[in-house]
Amino acid sequence: MIKFFKFKKEKKIKQLVVAVDYPDKVVFETYFQLESWVWTRTDILTIETKPISVGKISDLVLEHLKLSKSVKEKQIDFTKMQENYKKLTGFSSIKKQMLNSRSVNICRDNDLITFEPTRNGGTSGKDKGYTPILEKKIEVDYHTIKDSEMGRYLVESFLNCE
Repeated sequence: MIKFFKFKKEKKIKQLVVAVDYPDKVVFETYFQLESWVWTRTDILTIETKPISVGKISDLVLEHLKLSKSVKEKQIDFTKMQENYKKLTGFSSIKKQMLNSRSVNICRDNDLITFEPTRNGGTSGKDKGYTPILEKKIEVDYHTIKDSEMGRYLVESFLNCE
């Protein structure tokens, strides 16, 4: 007798949140992944004025991770997304967005969550933008991390930014 097994296709989970620390506030931004595997900025933002408790930071990281998803979108207007970000955050230019800021990428890839601090290279020159500091990234298992630890890892990652 021949038995046929039906294999359940495991759904891949990819989620991205970017947290940007400013002197007076922290911005949490949800990203969507396009069919082309490119991450795109959304208008899903939370702006929290400082001081913020580690518990609140944990809640915001989890909330934004849940909102991040893969989407089928053919055309992306990057200029519109940038203008929307400036409008929501109150920054009139990319230069003001980058000034005195520290950015951390929080990425979930199935069961692995990575907190990736970055180096702020400003808005001009060969090192412009935020560059990941791979040797300082923190990797944790999604199923074993306590929800309350998310904020602690993010705060530690902000301290590892340059």
